[in-house]
Amino acid sequence: MKLNMFISKFIIHSLACLCAVGMMFGSLAGKVIAEPVELVFHHWGVTPTEGFEAYAKERGMDVILKEKAVYTDLVSFFDGLRTNAPDVTIVYNAILQADDQKLVKLLLSVEEGRLENFENIDPDVLEIARAMDVIEGKRYGVPLQTGMQTILYNADRVTSPPSSWNVLWASENQGLVSVFGKSEPEWVPGIALLVLGYPPESAYNMDIEPNIDWGRVKGKLLELAHNCGDFYPNFMPDPESIRNMDYVFAKDFTVRSINQSGQNWKIGRPREAVEGWVDDLYLGRHLKDQPEKLQAAYLLIDYILTDTIQKQIYNNSGFAPATSSAKEQLREEEHDDVRLEPRFYQSVELIQPFNTRTMNYYRWIWTKAVQKAGKNL
Repeated sequence: MKLNMFISKFIIHSLACLCAVGMMFGSLAGKVIAEPVELVFHHWGVTPTEGFEAYAKERGMDVILKEKAVYTDLVSFFDGLRTNAPDVTIVYNAILQADDQKLVKLLLSVEEGRLENFENIDPDVLEIARAMDVIEGKRYGVPLQTGMQTILYNADRVTSPPSSWNVLWASENQGLVSVFGKSEPEWVPGIALLVLGYPPESAYNMDIEPNIDWGRVKGKLLELAHNCGDFYPNFMPDPESIRNMDYVFAKDFTVRSINQSGQNWKIGRPREAVEGWVDDLYLGRHLKDQPEKLQAAYLLIDYILTDTIQKQIYNNSGFAPATSSAKEQLREEEHDDVRLEPRFYQSVELIQPFNTRTMNYYRWIWTKAVQKAGKNL
């Protein structure tokens, strides 16, 4: 009898110990399951992300951000997404429409309601980007920042902002103008077409207007080539080469790096048209089967849309922010920049993808004009 009671107590005690051990290992197993989520972000190296992991942790997610700085043109963007390399990536949104929208099948559509800061995006930016970002009723791109091709003017030498592209042709500005050279020369014929009264769409599609007088366009380009004192060879002007220039045809964000050299350049707004683009954040389609990583991706986009990061993008790289709230704060800080004005983007024409024929022809006619003027790109 005593032996039976001893055995019973021993069994009960053993079961209790086993339960305790099971609970302990169950707890440890729970910690192993909750491993950090690794999120891969491809961008151009100018998007501030230092505080993202802390931002995610405050919202209940442990995320390790893996970053790679890449130039996401159509080929690299497509190849990267095809191999599931980036979870989130940046590219200007015209690429989404290139090659019959072949990229769409590699992207995951965005649920706007999952982004707390989506409502802060400038409505005019959303509107001009809609034709690119929304396909068959689904949103694929989330505006991050904006840019445009415009006239920069040297405010230490020019008293009034330029109101027309015609200043690049004015005889009094001979030798005081700089434009695209070996890098992206295809943009130059577009402004000649604008000055001659052709529609903005002709800047990237020569077939949009069947009655273009190409002899007149070539003559206008020759005039411009004679007037130029500099053709910058890279995608942005060299600050020292333009120090004594008055006007530069360039991307707007380059004004930031130019002014860091001690100069005082500002952004103009020609009345004919300003052609711009919207840089978007995109989700890789492979995230649809990875809910935790997808949630981390939404957190990253939300983080980049915060006023703090939007202002950092503007101050560090020169891109205009996409959110109205960040623009308002920057205006209050007395930044003199037309891009921060309310409703500015109502007057911006969204750049479309070049077709190959147009790009090659525009490069050729600008190169020939420069050569005919006795100069070299």
